[in-house]
Amino acid sequence: MSESTPQPAGRFTTALFIFICALMSAHFAMVFCRVGADSVNMHDYIAGKLDTPYQWRCLMMPVFQFLLEALTPERMAHLPRLTPPFLKDPIRLSFFLVNSMGMFIAMLAHTAAAQALFKNVAQARLSTAVFTATAYLVFILNPNLPYILPYDIPALAFGGLGAWLVLSGRYLGACLLLPLAVLNRETAFMTPLLLFCLLLRGHADKRGWPYLIVMSAIWIAVKLWVAQMFSHNADASEFKLTHNLLTLVKPWQWPALLPLLALALLSIRAAFLPGRVNAAGMATGLAFTALLVVAAIAETRAFGDLIQLAALCMTHLLLKTLRVTAREAIHA
Repeated sequence: MSESTPQPAGRFTTALFIFICALMSAHFAMVFCRVGADSVNMHDYIAGKLDTPYQWRCLMMPVFQFLLEALTPERMAHLPRLTPPFLKDPIRLSFFLVNSMGMFIAMLAHTAAAQALFKNVAQARLSTAVFTATAYLVFILNPNLPYILPYDIPALAFGGLGAWLVLSGRYLGACLLLPLAVLNRETAFMTPLLLFCLLLRGHADKRGWPYLIVMSAIWIAVKLWVAQMFSHNADASEFKLTHNLLTLVKPWQWPALLPLLALALLSIRAAFLPGRVNAAGMATGLAFTALLVVAAIAETRAFGDLIQLAALCMTHLLLKTLRVTAREAIHA
């Protein structure tokens, strides 16, 4: 993979790629609406009445409130005749609109992040394909707990935007994005974590350190603010590490956990490779370890924010394997 000047893309192929991303995003959101199991009461979420930490993820509250107020029975009655039955419910249709837009932004942001890492258009688009396939495996093809929540797919979008801004050296943009990302979900810590790993591995210049301090302060400040705002809500936080370790030693759980474990292990493998990809692998491994303490591993969507960086790592390993295979074929 070249670290030189980024390879340009033709206008037609770029437009076609964006169109395909839009179609894939709509398909992803539609299937997720059909198979996703309800996990939270959306009316309680909008009213700010959920238990914490779920209610802390409050950015989508006004978005869903606006959509549910706009999708009146009169407007729902005028949906196209061939609208799937499961989208004729205002809440499900709201999820479709939010998740299709969130996935679309996530795919384009991942492409930009991969372009910043690989400096190659074809490799960036391959990485987007890996990202999309992994998202299907983690969010939709989960036989255990395929919950659908208001903030998961927007978190993928914020994660991709954060990765792109950090990998392209736009640290001020990352600082400005972070408050919104943290309001959506606290796993936005992966943006400053990626910058920390890049700095630690010597893949970012020293001007990144002050921005890292600012990002860390923003994350803490927003977390304290939402904790205070919803201090009267019941607390449903649990220590999950023991439960997760017990789950991992049950062989019958391994097939369901395979996609999540594969992306975590492959990312950790990438952490020992040369180049900036090792920072992405290191950040993914550290984030996976942190989430094991607070998130149920059987509920793989809880680890979904790892996908943005993990897809970069998996694409790097795939390209490395293909390059070695081609070299061996030439010399055979």
